[in-house]
Amino acid sequence: MKALKEGVALRPQAKEFLSQYQTKLAGMKGQTDSPEFQQLDAKLTAYEEGKLPLPDYVIYLDSVVSAATPELRKMVEAALIEGTINFSKVESERSRLLEKLVANMKESDIKI
Repeated sequence: MKALKEGVALRPQAKEFLSQYQTKLAGMKGQTDSPEFQQLDAKLTAYEEGKLPLPDYVIYLDSVVSAATPELRKMVEAALIEGTINFSKVESERSRLLEKLVANMKESDIKI
């Protein structure tokens, strides 16, 4: 409990340090002339901010450096498959299926 209280007390200082570090890092990033680095950083930032979905980020990373391990290859393959799914169609089909199931059930079998 003591460590938790001490950690909470240091939170404002840690936030300030992190903010200063992020400002310095942003300035350093702007000094590079490498378009590849700028693109990588933009993709990473978009992913971290929730603006770039994981499958898109994985596919981008694979385009930069091909996944070398079987586990990473599976992740890339899953990302590619996920990118082909029409989620609105899936939701529509799911709703139709549920409607048909409920229509054929007894009232006592339906629990909400």
